[in-house]
Formats: sequence, C-alpha cells, structure tokens
Amino acid sequence: MQHLPSKTLYQSANGVETSGATAVFGTLPAVSGTVTATLNGAPITSGTHVGSGEELVFTAQANEGFEFIEWRYNGAVVGSKNSAISLTTNGNYADVSAIFMKKDPKITFSVVNNFGTIAANLEGNSISSGECAQIGSELTFSAQPVDGWEVKEWRWNQKVISVANSFVKVIQEEDINVTVEFKQKLGCKEETRAQVLLYPNPFTNSFTITNTDNVKKITISNIFGQIVHEKNLTNSSSITVNAGELVRGIYIVSLWTAGGERIVRKIIKQ
Repeated sequence: MQHLPSKTLYQSANGVETSGATAVFGTLPAVSGTVTATLNGAPITSGTHVGSGEELVFTAQANEGFEFIEWRYNGAVVGSKNSAISLTTNGNYADVSAIFMKKDPKITFSVVNNFGTIAANLEGNSISSGECAQIGSELTFSAQPVDGWEVKEWRWNQKVISVANSFVKVIQEEDINVTVEFKQKLGCKEETRAQVLLYPNPFTNSFTITNTDNVKKITISNIFGQIVHEKNLTNSSSITVNAGELVRGIYIVSLWTAGGERIVRKIIKQ
C-alpha cells in the first residue's frame, strides 16, 4: 500500500494538472489505454472529492496494440508493475500517471503453396514466424523455390511488394504478415504435360497414372461433363485409379497441378 497526499489526481489525457482535493483521470496518450478508479471501494469519476486517509485504487487497461508499463508518482516510477495500484491519501498534492507503450510489431510469414521455403532475418539474426521486433529494425526475407519453380510474388500485409527472390524492408508500427507464392518456370508446364501417362488404355477395372508429382487433384468425367470420380493427391509420383464400377464408354481424366494448370487425357472403359 502506497501512502499519498489527499489532493491526489491522475494526469489527464491532455497533460493539464488540476489542483485541489479532487481526483482527475485520463491516459497518456489518449489512444493507449484507459484508467478507472475506486474510492474506498466505490467507483468514482473524474472530479470526485478526495479527502485525507482515504483509499484510492487505480486500474489501467491497455488498448489493443499497447501494453501497460508502469505507474509514476510525481514523475518518479512507483515500485508496483501491476496494472492496478492502491494509494492512501495523506494531505498533500500528488500527480499519479499510468504509462503505456506501444507493443513491438509481431512478424508472421508463410509460403502460399508447397513449392519452396521462406526465411526471415532480423538485423543479422534468423527469426521464426510469430516473433516480435522493434520499430525501425531492418527485416530481410528470402525464398528458395524447388527445381522448376520461381517466385511469383511477395505480399506484405496482403499488398504485392516484390517478385524477387529476396527483399529488405524497415519495420513500421503495424503487425506484419508476409507471404511468398511460387509459380512454374516457363517451359515446365509443357514438360509436365508431356510426362503424364495413363495405362492401360483402354482399361477394364483400373488404370495407372505416372509422373504425378506436381498433380494435386484428379477428376474423371463422362461425356456429359458429369464428374464420376475425384481424388486429391499429396506428393505422389504415380497413382492407380480403381474405376471398375464405371460403365463402358469414353471418359475425360483431368489432372490439376498446384499451379492451377489442367492436364486432360481421354481414356476408354471397356
């Protein structure tokens, strides 16, 4: 319990000090948080009379993006680091202030698809997604695509800012979310399209599709465009499709790559 003068006030948002036996509330700066107070257990508002020997309890609540740091009494730091503090008036003037500070921005980063990796470096040190950094720090991001792929774009808080393999940016006040998306290099689509093979064709009960490393989804449609079979793939170099239940006829096999390309093959069920 701290013992303070009866003419206790909390410094107002505009910094104007009010003398007299009153309690005045506010925050510095005004957007940083709020302060409430009770007098002998009962809530009070700014301007309430405060007599000697009475107990005041101040509570600080930080706004989003800010954090409570400390209480100050006549400019000096009060020992308590708690967001609530109890004070007893004793007859002299005092100025009590709650100090808030803006939180360091949080940095999150990720890859949009699975065809490369991302790394972040803060002032020469590697960091993980979810860490915080001081405003004004220099942040470097770099990407490493897999073979046959390249950086399509970088996004900084949803805004496209670069297409290079790496970039440097100074941290401002807001939280940061960085993503990198990759795309196939020119010529690779044609190569993938040529490598995908289906056999046997015609088939009776099942058929195999090879070179499906870059294929993420397979659909089989009849001649009316109705999908009769669908399957998602995860890093499979080949797949056997069991389709013995299909009636005899011609079907269209569509293979969808991670880059959104559609590869089409015709197959016959006999």
